[in-house]
Amino acid sequence: MYSFREIIQEYYPLSETAFQKINALATQVEMPKKTIVFDTKQYEPKFYFIAKGSARVYIIDDEGNEVSYILFLEKDYLLSFDSYLYKKPSYEYIELLEDSVLFELNTEELKALYANDLELANLGRTMSDQFAHYTEQRFIDRLSLSATARYLKLIENYPEIIQRIPLKYIASYLGITQVSLSRIRAKI
Repeated sequence: MYSFREIIQEYYPLSETAFQKINALATQVEMPKKTIVFDTKQYEPKFYFIAKGSARVYIIDDEGNEVSYILFLEKDYLLSFDSYLYKKPSYEYIELLEDSVLFELNTEELKALYANDLELANLGRTMSDQFAHYTEQRFIDRLSLSATARYLKLIENYPEIIQRIPLKYIASYLGITQVSLSRIRAKI
């Protein structure tokens, strides 16, 4: 399990003063596997960092299928951008895949810190920049790499993901069926 300090320092090296400000907002919470942290039914002014556990972001397509498009592990953050930016219910679901320990912050309090502290604003900007890069890379990979290449890249970057996240979610994340993923894995 990671401490709140370790997680924050992964994103941006804060001074002790700035860290204490954000630390004062964080509450450690434990949530069981299968908890839906964000859903499409209500606005949640929350922001979470994963200290221990994993999660997925998914939508439900027109045919009623769950389509996973982001997988999270420790040190990642969970956030509904619609809730954060527009105070609306999420357009996606975020579900915990393991019993998890999270650090919870209220988004309005966090935004107030960003507005009043340059270091903390830089933390927020850095986190947004990293997420934008991740999203762009996922989009490019989906357009330019084969399913096999996407799978190999995933296990190269996150080798523990195969042991921790069910294959049906990994297949969905890769944009393939579970049968196709089984074939890819058998060839490797």
